[in-house]
Amino acid sequence: MEFAGSFTQVDGIPTLFEKSSTDGATSPDWKSFFSLKAALARTFNAQEVVEVILHQGLEILNAQAGLVARFMVESEEVEIIGSLGYAKELVKDWKHLSLQTRIPLTEAILSGQSVWLENLETSSTAENYPLMISSQTINPTAAVAWVPFIIDRKKIGGLALSFSTPQTFTLQLKEFILTLSQQCAIALDRAFYQEERERLAGIEERNLLASDLHDGLAQTINLFGLKIQMLRQLYGSGNLEALGIELEQLNKIAQAARQDVREVLYGLRLHEENLSLPEVLADRVHHCAEQCNCNIRLVVKDTGSWPNLNIMVQTQLLRIVQEALSNLQKYAQASEAQVEVEFLEDASQINLKIRDNGVGFDLKAVRSRAKTEVHLGLNIMAERAARLGAELRIETEPGKGTAIFLDLPL
Repeated sequence: MEFAGSFTQVDGIPTLFEKSSTDGATSPDWKSFFSLKAALARTFNAQEVVEVILHQGLEILNAQAGLVARFMVESEEVEIIGSLGYAKELVKDWKHLSLQTRIPLTEAILSGQSVWLENLETSSTAENYPLMISSQTINPTAAVAWVPFIIDRKKIGGLALSFSTPQTFTLQLKEFILTLSQQCAIALDRAFYQEERERLAGIEERNLLASDLHDGLAQTINLFGLKIQMLRQLYGSGNLEALGIELEQLNKIAQAARQDVREVLYGLRLHEENLSLPEVLADRVHHCAEQCNCNIRLVVKDTGSWPNLNIMVQTQLLRIVQEALSNLQKYAQASEAQVEVEFLEDASQINLKIRDNGVGFDLKAVRSRAKTEVHLGLNIMAERAARLGAELRIETEPGKGTAIFLDLPL
């Protein structure tokens, strides 16, 4: 692993601290700090943040071991979510700690104040933590620093650092460690927030799926009931010709219901495989083309590396495209269609375009119906676009095909 900055040799260990020419005190290399800050900015989840902290952070600070803990508000516990250099048995035993456990980490998080022990052999403060002294984590442990992660008075967690030689925590060095810890806290808080958003988005999406299934199946079951009553009447009157027509319609309704359920399960499978948006769309377009007599083409454009979309965004985009393609199959009578997805890196925006050469429709009339028909496809797409903060536009006229545009700022 490479870092910007000068390396000096201390007891045979490379370190990223430079000697000051004036007083001989050690001073941190801020170039390496900005390298770590940039690495944290590229993280997408808590585990990636922890890995950057432990690997780059420990090397910058020349620490022998370290761990990152998360404060669990509900249970008032501290959970170790990553460690490097400590005995596995100790990390396992200390996986979950009550704030009442008397160790420097819990006290640092509880009080919001860092704990600095420069030399465990000579420090009288170390005697206040017998549990820590009895559980030697690295051999030998000479100095420790425990720093809380706090943002706007909100407890996020904390960082523990262990050193194999005594340390002099100068004011400058403390400020450096605190500044580094603040960047780690910001990155962790962002990752926790994103994970919570995705968890809630997953719950919302499951509720939406349940609603879609319930509404679709409820309508189908009601229709089945009406058709069966009609079949009984036709059978009783001996109208076999009309009976045959109604049976054929009933068969088509059953096929449509099976297809709707299949579509939902298909979308769930793609979601679980964690595919990128272009991959999902390619699979979706190919699947739809097999189901209808229409030549559907996918065009992917980008002006940079394709962004890593979170679950909520990608799921909603897929559902919008699915709804548009479903309408294409059912109503458009198109021979050709094109799905175009574009990523504009400079504008940080994704654009979707879905066009067909089908029969089109009266947009004003459909929007009028949409006011009373809650589950109309137009409403479903508009609701999903609104959740994303995206702009949805539809252009169509009878006999002139349909074009759907969606602009999503990231």
